[in-house]
Amino acid sequence: MTSNASQAFVWIWLPQSTQPIVAGKISWIAGKYHFVYGRSYLEHPDAISLSPIELPRQRGLWSPNRNTLAHGNLVTSKFERADSKK
Repeated sequence: MTSNASQAFVWIWLPQSTQPIVAGKISWIAGKYHFVYGRSYLEHPDAISLSPIELPRQRGLWSPNRNTLAHGNLVTSKFERADSKK
């Protein structure tokens, strides 16, 4: 799977798992990053919500708060990954 400037796949390590799996995709739409869970992730028996409040584990396109560009936990994950490479 590849990502480009307008979309990226979101990977997650589930509890007790040794390999990450794709949880969904984040896409740049109308000036904000929107998230959608993948169908296979939603059907996975061990799948968890990425954020119970902002991103409950349900079908549909999740849009961020009108005052932000992206969901907080997805932005935090990006910065944590970037900092860990230093």
